[in-house]
Amino acid sequence: MSDIVKQFKLERLFADLVVLWWDTKLCHWNINGHQFSALHPLFEAQYTALDQLADKLAEHIRALGPKVPGTLSEYQKLANLAKANPVASADEMVLALKNDYEQIHSDIQDVLASAPHDNAVVTVDLLTQICSFSLHTAWVLGSNLPQH
Repeated sequence: MSDIVKQFKLERLFADLVVLWWDTKLCHWNINGHQFSALHPLFEAQYTALDQLADKLAEHIRALGPKVPGTLSEYQKLANLAKANPVASADEMVLALKNDYEQIHSDIQDVLASAPHDNAVVTVDLLTQICSFSLHTAWVLGSNLPQH
């Protein structure tokens, strides 16, 4: 495996993106109640963006050499996120997804703070894009939650 893939924990991040994509799909399919009209298309936009980011990351991993994890058991083993609850309330779904985006954001910041950046400009740029998307999406989701 490439040193960059190891140092930047790219396989784990890829698994997290796939798990979050799947969890967002589950929320999209199972949302109901008075927030349906707002959240159904929001979740669709989010899983579409996640699909694009996961694809970019998968292709980047392949460009660095290793095969991309591809089985459900690999994703479950590698991922650092909680599983979605498809029967949760709308607010619980939103909060769970928000927490996952915050976890990805935090994990990327930790990796970027500790991994050497020599010869990793493209990797750092891609991780920065994913980090920015995660921060923005966590904010959008949080804006849909009741304020206390």
